[in-house]
Amino acid sequence: MSRDHGEVIKIIIMGIPNSGKSTIISKLSGAFMRTANYPGTTVAINEVNYRIGNTKLIMLDLPGTYSLRPNMVDEEVAAKEALLGNYDGVLVVSSALSRHFTY
Repeated sequence: MSRDHGEVIKIIIMGIPNSGKSTIISKLSGAFMRTANYPGTTVAINEVNYRIGNTKLIMLDLPGTYSLRPNMVDEEVAAKEALLGNYDGVLVVSSALSRHFTY
């Protein structure tokens, strides 16, 4: 389906661990996303489909990562999708309290 017709838009949501990526998806879509107040809750890519009128929004919740040069398996999953994935947009979630943001 073509994005020009407003039918399908695919975005990835990425950022540092425990910055609220899954919470944002949950609030936007109404889908239940497991969240916790510690890093490492999301360890694989979670896909949520949401419809706005006749537009299908596909949101991919990526595991948290401090860098696109991964040190752990879940960071590798996020980096690979960010660098090689096919999507229309990126939402980067940050935390003003963190000093580890290295994108």
